[in-house]
Amino acid sequence: MFNESDFDFDKPYILTSPKGYVVDKSTGEIIFSVLDASQEKIKKIRTEIDWRASLEYCSERMGHEFALAKLDSLYHLCYWEYPDYHPGFLTDPPKQQQNDNDDINRGLSNTNKVHEVILRNKHTGQYIYLKKREARLPKMRRRVFAWADTLKGYLNNIERYRKVMITLTYAGVGDWQANDIRDYMKALKRKLGDNLIACAWVSELQKRGAVHYHVMLVCKRGTRIPKPDESGMWKHGMSRIETAKTVFYLCSYLKKTYQKEGEFPKGMRMYSVWIAKWAVKKIALWRMRISVCQDG
Repeated sequence: MFNESDFDFDKPYILTSPKGYVVDKSTGEIIFSVLDASQEKIKKIRTEIDWRASLEYCSERMGHEFALAKLDSLYHLCYWEYPDYHPGFLTDPPKQQQNDNDDINRGLSNTNKVHEVILRNKHTGQYIYLKKREARLPKMRRRVFAWADTLKGYLNNIERYRKVMITLTYAGVGDWQANDIRDYMKALKRKLGDNLIACAWVSELQKRGAVHYHVMLVCKRGTRIPKPDESGMWKHGMSRIETAKTVFYLCSYLKKTYQKEGEFPKGMRMYSVWIAKWAVKKIALWRMRISVCQDG
């Protein structure tokens, strides 16, 4: 496995949309919005914007096509002198390679297609070609670790909270449906309301080939967690609830790479993280959200 710190991500800022914030990749600090800034101010910083990282960041949150349209508009706000120019990374379709017979490549991909990611070693200048699955595993680990690290700083300041680990299992090997975990998490958030401080989940494959989920909750002390299958919120099989000792407990499941490389169903998401806006400082949330774009 490659070491991400060896690769060159040298532009310090990313651009988010639709508000057009220029954000420092290393600190999560919002510098300003290009929608409100003067041309003079924009001109000083525009060459330091990592547009490819911006596109990746925005695509994850609003879809590729919508992100393209928004960033194209923001690009021309930054480079008003060139109204007819459209940069290649915003106009060229992403390169894809079809390999329907290689099922293992579906482990972290949302389709049967294998996307190649090109990274350059900043010390040797060598270009390394990775399949999308190999590139996404480190992003998943980085995002979940950032979630846990953000919470650790918050939880050190309070005493009354509980950490809960939930395991959701399907009864049948082929029972998985695209919105099952989404619907469960939405129902759980409605049930817990403001008692829920944060949550995250990761997916795995059991030895029999069935999907299962590990869900980590951080709640206010005294919060009752309904058992998923008995409450009807998880109608697809079995569930288990246990107390977790640390918010980093979920991270232990990220080390089991063999459970991320099997034949996952088409369209399946691998993980999700969430922290209530009121729970931590705004700057901490921004650091967590852009962790996928950072190089360490």
